[in-house]
Amino acid sequence: MVVEDDPAQRNALCALLELEGFYWTAACNGREALDLLRRNGAPDLVLLDLSMPVMGGCEFRVAQLADGVLSGIPVLILSADRPSDLEQSLRPAGFLRKPIDCETLLGEVRRFCAPESTLPEA
Repeated sequence: MVVEDDPAQRNALCALLELEGFYWTAACNGREALDLLRRNGAPDLVLLDLSMPVMGGCEFRVAQLADGVLSGIPVLILSADRPSDLEQSLRPAGFLRKPIDCETLLGEVRRFCAPESTLPEA
């Protein structure tokens, strides 16, 4: 799952994942992401921006960790800033600085996900 409020960045991340054979879903803020997770089940990984309207990445992660069903989903934090103590306390599976290097991102995604042989129609 890609959780990113900037449409251009969200679309670029999703396009990259799709090109590499990964099935993805996307949300534009933490509240939408939580709703999707609760409705559709757990993905293998969440790519999470921190600065978003409605519900930011930190608030999303606190809510996710408090939910027994969703707490085990690994999260890679994507941010232009260096990781802070607060962000480290959110126990992310990793942290990638923006702008994101595509090969580094794909390497991290492959740690948690296997590409699917078929993708759903858009």
